[in-house]
Amino acid sequence: MKRRLTQYKLEYARAALALKYTYKEIAHNINITERSIKDMIYKNESKSE
Repeated sequence: MKRRLTQYKLEYARAALALKYTYKEIAHNINITERSIKDMIYKNESKSE
């Protein structure tokens, strides 16, 4: 079931980055690691919009 949240986490992370939040702040807020945020964004950057 966790995998279903990935798209929402990705959208949240992108929006938060646009608002100048740090990876650390974003990761802490959604309870995943900072490295996971970076990996998720990197792996999905070609799929964006």
